Amino acid sequence: MQTRTRSRRAGGHRPGGPAPVAVGAAPRGRHDAVIGLQRSVGNRAVGRLLAGQGPAVLVQRFGTTKKYDETQAEPAEGRAAPPMFSTHSVDPVITGRGEIRHEMKRPKHPELMVADDGTMAISKTKAESEEFYATDEVVDAANTALEAKHSAVILDNEIGNSISLKGKTLKMVKPGIRVLPDRDFVFGPEASFATNICIEVAQKVMGNVHGNYNTQAVFQGVDDEDTDAKTADFTPQAGAPEATHNLADYVATTDDPKKAQLGAKMNVRAEDSKAKAGPEYAKQSGKKTFKAKEKALGINKYAMPEVGEGFASYSTFSSKGGSGKGGHGWGYHYAGVVAKSMDQNDYMTLENYRRDGDINKLKAELYEKLMKNNKRLIEAKIAELNEEMAGPDAERLRLEYELGELKKARADAMTTEEGQALAKRINDLSQQTSAANIRVMDLKDKSPARALKEVVATIMEADRGSREEALAAAAKVADTEPSKRWFFHMYGSKKSQSFHEQAKESGFFHDPITLRVRPQAADQGTKG
Repeated sequence: MQTRTRSRRAGGHRPGGPAPVAVGAAPRGRHDAVIGLQRSVGNRAVGRLLAGQGPAVLVQRFGTTKKYDETQAEPAEGRAAPPMFSTHSVDPVITGRGEIRHEMKRPKHPELMVADDGTMAISKTKAESEEFYATDEVVDAANTALEAKHSAVILDNEIGNSISLKGKTLKMVKPGIRVLPDRDFVFGPEASFATNICIEVAQKVMGNVHGNYNTQAVFQGVDDEDTDAKTADFTPQAGAPEATHNLADYVATTDDPKKAQLGAKMNVRAEDSKAKAGPEYAKQSGKKTFKAKEKALGINKYAMPEVGEGFASYSTFSSKGGSGKGGHGWGYHYAGVVAKSMDQNDYMTLENYRRDGDINKLKAELYEKLMKNNKRLIEAKIAELNEEMAGPDAERLRLEYELGELKKARADAMTTEEGQALAKRINDLSQQTSAANIRVMDLKDKSPARALKEVVATIMEADRGSREEALAAAAKVADTEPSKRWFFHMYGSKKSQSFHEQAKESGFFHDPITLRVRPQAADQGTKG
């Protein structure tokens, strides 16, 4: 099965930038700061900011093959045939045309990762797959389960492309949007989820009809007689990481943790939050006795969600250090399960993650390059706009405003028509001055992500003469559409293939705890 590492570049920090932070040894205040950054600028941006070393390379143990036949659908009238094996790059790039894009690739006959029973397959690639292949039985079962969970997602396998593998026909599968009238969120005709935040994408997959972050953890033992599931509600924005810290602490320090007690334990306000999820959880992880606890609770590599539910891995931080990677500081990652192999051993998830940090980094690079290469043009434009702001219109605006205030006090001195004309002139001048002021601020702005569009438009305006055309062209420079950069990922049942093991080995989590999750009961089903 494919293993996705979330960064391809080595760690370190840029000269003059913040030094790497060893999260595992950080004080609680720094941990809170890391979590705050993760929520504001995104997981990958925080990973790069705090990186002290590159992520681990995971061992590939899933079945792979290049022995398959492919059949491509006939193109519809006036349209090209739908491509096969489409992927997009993990990291955005600046193209030769000076545009920020996620590279799109369609390799010919790539190696595939194949479910053990041969009913699902996906490209083996470091990029992010926009499709997977599955039998009709897998897709039918998945759509039935997704509909029952009121998922916003439906799987489309009627595109026409297919592969023949191990005597089975596996059709190309893409995500579609299930149009339901009881949603607080709105989707377009394409499979765009209007967000790139992992938990928001997962909640939509899982059928959260209110679009919030309310999460229910599901605990269910593996290979034991007690198959009843117990649940615990928590909300990442408010109760985590404390709720998951409480859980990690309870599992690590209790010989026989009870599923019935988990909800109460997770939502206790800790008297000493620094002690929660301390080194004991890291110390116990991997031991035989700890494995028994994991199996009894259905957590970590034993978390086994159904279609229409999801995985969630949370970092557990310690003020006293502890084992584990932990240098990169991902707070959490969610993934919604959209299909399972017919033997129920392998999972297909639909995921995304916040990409703003990567995109803004490239915006800064492109901004600096454009400012340097067009220094004279930009300086001339700034001078022109400054002159416009300080010119006769601005002075007239000041005088007419003062005059208008005087005349308001002497209503008998002006007619209604004069007053309306004056008010219109003041409004027009105010808008002109405000627009000029904004353009000056954008051109001088130290926030390149904000200023880039104005800088590009100014350069193109000088070349083309039409500001409208220049603004339209500038809008496309960073048209990365992160909300459409969703991808499919497959997780398996063999060693190293579980969601938990991949999170742990990726280097982006500190001693993670992984849960089977779904929306809280009040947010499931049809909204009343």
